[in-house]
Amino acid sequence: LNEKPFSDVFITGLIRDQQGRKMSKSLGNGIDPLDVIENYGADALRFALISGNTPGNDMRFNIEKVETYRNFANKIWNASRFVLMNLADYEYDSKNVPADFVLADRWILSRLQMLITNVTSALDNYEPGEASRLLYEFIWDEFCDWYIEMAKSRLYDKTNPEYASTAKWVLTHVLEKTMRLLHPFMPFITEEIWQNVAKGESVMVSLWPTADNQFADIAAQSEMTFVMNCVRAVRNLRAEVNTPPGKKSEAIIYAPDVDAEILTANSNILNNLASATPLVVRPLSAGRVDDAMIAVVENSEIYLPLKGLIDIDLEIKRLDKELESLKKETARLEAKLENSAFIAKAPLEVVAKERDKLNEYQEKYSKIAERSKYLRGL
Repeated sequence: LNEKPFSDVFITGLIRDQQGRKMSKSLGNGIDPLDVIENYGADALRFALISGNTPGNDMRFNIEKVETYRNFANKIWNASRFVLMNLADYEYDSKNVPADFVLADRWILSRLQMLITNVTSALDNYEPGEASRLLYEFIWDEFCDWYIEMAKSRLYDKTNPEYASTAKWVLTHVLEKTMRLLHPFMPFITEEIWQNVAKGESVMVSLWPTADNQFADIAAQSEMTFVMNCVRAVRNLRAEVNTPPGKKSEAIIYAPDVDAEILTANSNILNNLASATPLVVRPLSAGRVDDAMIAVVENSEIYLPLKGLIDIDLEIKRLDKELESLKKETARLEAKLENSAFIAKAPLEVVAKERDKLNEYQEKYSKIAERSKYLRGL
């Protein structure tokens, strides 16, 4: 009694329909949250209402957004199941920090510290939408799509138990901390996962994570970004010629001494995530190979020899077929845009959209024609 119940008041905007109208019985545009929960789950609905929400602004309800975060919840669940399946006969001790971290470990642990700091700051400043964005990007991209994939080869390595044990510690540490950060946004899935990982009473009564400076490592973040960009570059080169995902391909990287050391020490990442096998690292002064696709990452040059990578004649036929299709679409759009009746009657946004589509087709045609010409010269 006689005590103020709270010091701060956070006023949110309205949830409107997709057209921006206020929901009401007279318009019949209301959304029953129980129906949404039945189809997509409470966690997905909560995250959708928080994500992208800025203080003082109304937001439009979009069921596709809820579906996106239902997929996010599935991603978290599947990643957690994978981690837990690999923790049999393993006891996690947060205080027993391994001494043999590899670059990938140092990177994800450093990124976790930044996440903790930034999410805490966003919530302290009443920016839950920004906090949810940070969590979504870290969990989906950095933890699930990169670190877990990089850790798999170590987990499956039965010849080096210490190597696998360190990966298990990092996986558990990051997952446990991340579930605590995510709990205010997705309370149900995080409670289930956290209790299985931490084996505590409840994530609700666990302490909020704080950043640990011993794991802050800017150098590791920079080095890992370079390795990841090399993986992306190799993947993009392979995709350009429709290389089957399971087909291994040689990659030759000409790099400065420092970058060469990083690539050599982390060659397994390019082997496993970019199918770059064998991976050959050479100094920048070395002679270049011929008949190869080329990409540049920072000061390094990546060469993918075409020999054995693709059937050149078959690829030329495929490109010619695509060029023929683009030529027909381009001609159709050009005729449409030269039709004065269409220009006079069509809304401006429709005409602009058709012009953009024509420009896109023309640019694509030019790139494919250049690629076809290159292959014919081999």
